[in-house]
Amino acid sequence: MGLAITASIYFTGCAAHNSADIASITFTSTDGVTIYARLYYPMQQDTATMPPGLILLHRAGASHEVWQSFTHRARQTGYMLLALDLRGHGDSTSPPEYPNNHRDYNSTHWLACLDDFSQAREILISHGANPDNIGVIGEGLGANLGLHWYYREQRLHALVALSPGLEYQGIQTESVARELTQRPVLYLASDKDNYAVRSATSLRDMTPGFAELRTFSGFAHGTDLFVTSPNAMEITLQWLDGILKQDAGHSGSS
Repeated sequence: MGLAITASIYFTGCAAHNSADIASITFTSTDGVTIYARLYYPMQQDTATMPPGLILLHRAGASHEVWQSFTHRARQTGYMLLALDLRGHGDSTSPPEYPNNHRDYNSTHWLACLDDFSQAREILISHGANPDNIGVIGEGLGANLGLHWYYREQRLHALVALSPGLEYQGIQTESVARELTQRPVLYLASDKDNYAVRSATSLRDMTPGFAELRTFSGFAHGTDLFVTSPNAMEITLQWLDGILKQDAGHSGSS
């Protein structure tokens, strides 16, 4: 499938791809938004197979940088990752008709991100990720948007939702969670992050099929969980390994 995007790639090392490569990428959305992302190649890779891929979605008010510790660890275990700046965040722009501040976005503005995510998936595949082993991880608002995208995009294979909400920024999750029949979802939250843990518990209970909930001590929200509870990162990667690395083939279909 061809991509209706413009991508600029800048490698941090030599021009030829090697296991230490990290790339800065920009692409143009279907409605003219410039989306910035960081592409992380696996540090260790079996050259006979295509690596599993992960797309990372941050919370409102953050950027791709919140995933720094996670991307480092995930690359060590063989994942290729793409961490986006959402519209109006970091180095990504927003359409001129959008409010100047992302805090004033409504649900329609936010749901337009789903098309950006689908383009991101194609970029990840174009750089070598296995299309049959791609998952998404979101934190906060990114978890809510990830739930909507996971429901819409049947070619995704796993979802991790860090500190999801029943509603963030007008993005409600109950209706899509109920439709995730037989699709694996892992919910994570801190036990004192009251709204997130209540939401995660409710979403786990209403998600049919392979839904799991893991809670951790403290108040940490989103990727802060990986700092305050380091085992949360290992639990997340082990869970993803059980899904995305069980059928790591030579190729797949996008």
